[in-house]
Amino acid sequence: MKIRELEDRIADKEWMRNPNSVMDFERLVVTNSRSSAVWIAYMAFYINSGDIEMARKTVKRGLKAIDFREMAEKMNLWVAYLNMECIYGDKVMEIFKQAIQYNDSKSIHLKMINIFVNNNQLEKAKEICEKAIKKFHKSKKVWLSYLRLLYENMKDFEAGRQLHKVCITRIPQRKRILITSSTALLEYKHGSPEMGKMYFENILLENPKRMDIWNQYLTAHIKLNMDESKTQKSEGLKNVRNLFDRAITLDLKPKKMKIIFSKWLEFECAYGTEKSKESVQKKALKYVEYIEKKLNG
Repeated sequence: MKIRELEDRIADKEWMRNPNSVMDFERLVVTNSRSSAVWIAYMAFYINSGDIEMARKTVKRGLKAIDFREMAEKMNLWVAYLNMECIYGDKVMEIFKQAIQYNDSKSIHLKMINIFVNNNQLEKAKEICEKAIKKFHKSKKVWLSYLRLLYENMKDFEAGRQLHKVCITRIPQRKRILITSSTALLEYKHGSPEMGKMYFENILLENPKRMDIWNQYLTAHIKLNMDESKTQKSEGLKNVRNLFDRAITLDLKPKKMKIIFSKWLEFECAYGTEKSKESVQKKALKYVEYIEKKLNG
């Protein structure tokens, strides 16, 4: 770059808006030393030029420069470091071990799983999941991360089912419904809808008035049965309506029952006929009359 062009670039502060040299980045890190975004951009500059070793040195400088109280900024830089090693380097597990010493260990394990998944290194992601559930066996986030890996990425549904069985014996009771309902949704989307149905039914057997579970169950059932690729549409309609019919027999509070009727009417508007819409409206009216009669003694 000519001297005149360099002077203009400095005067216009172009180096701040579009840094493209070591000099530009050095100016940036002096003025924004606590910004992970600046250090990550500097790291990327060296990666793009093929100098992985300088990229590593840059990250290490950034980790020292960012104040220890700026936890989120430091975490961003550690994650970028792990990404770089996973894609371009050969020290990812070494850096992973360092990262868990200086950050929240569970968060780093979850980040590492995502990095491996995003780079299609699924066996390595599985290894980190195994490490994570040993250390954080009470964490629903860790178990769900492992379940998603098995169902969504590895398509190992049987392993997912076995993991669910282990999980509900080790995780606190208050978290079991969430784990089971999440597994049910994974079954509906990736595995066996029949298994998904079984998981939901098992929850509702002991928790028949859990409106959140009914809502998830109905939504998953509608999506499955009303899929455009389904050739047996009439059978699908019947399956969904049977589930709605079950839901309205529950002894729920009027506010919750209103949600079910609204969802059913919305379903009929999308997939049913005028006759089926009228049928739902009549059932809703009948329910209202029953409640009024009950209140009036």
